[in-house]
Formats: sequence, structure tokens, C-alpha cells
Amino acid sequence: MITPESEFQRNDTDFLSAEVDNETVLMHLKDSGYLGLNDVATVIWQLLQQPKSFKVIVEALLQKYEVEAAQCEEEVRAVLGRMVRLAMLKITN
Repeated sequence: MITPESEFQRNDTDFLSAEVDNETVLMHLKDSGYLGLNDVATVIWQLLQQPKSFKVIVEALLQKYEVEAAQCEEEVRAVLGRMVRLAMLKITN
């Protein structure tokens, strides 16, 4: 379960990433599969160059985009949950 205090860390060991036209493409090094991140997911990926909490990620996105806090939290929770399921991120606490 993702809480405001949940802290996330990128799995840079298993994924190689590159930016292409404001989006990020990731290659899974173990199975050579590719994933594409849209512009908002790219910002989240960039923010996570160092581990960050859900709360810090949401606050950064609220400063960057005009969006209601509840909608931002819901969408960030969904993106982070998907990234965790795909082993792109891990929850460190």
C-alpha cells in the first residue's frame, strides 16, 4: 500500500533509460523488453534519481502542473504502483 510516507527508489540495476522527445524509454536489461513513459511519468522518473517519498513527488508535480491535489495524488499513486509492479521501482520503507 502506498502512503504519503512511502519512499521509492529506481531500479537502475535492471533498467537502462534514455530520454527521447520529452519522454523516457526504458530497456529491461534481463529480458530486453522496452517500456515508454509519457511526459508526467518521465518527470516522476527524473525526480527519483534519488529516493523520494510519495508526498515529495506529489508536491513537486503540483508545483509543475495545474492539477487538483486529489487528482494528482490518485494519478501518481497509480503510476508508482505500476512502476513497482513492473520492478522499475522499489519501496524502501
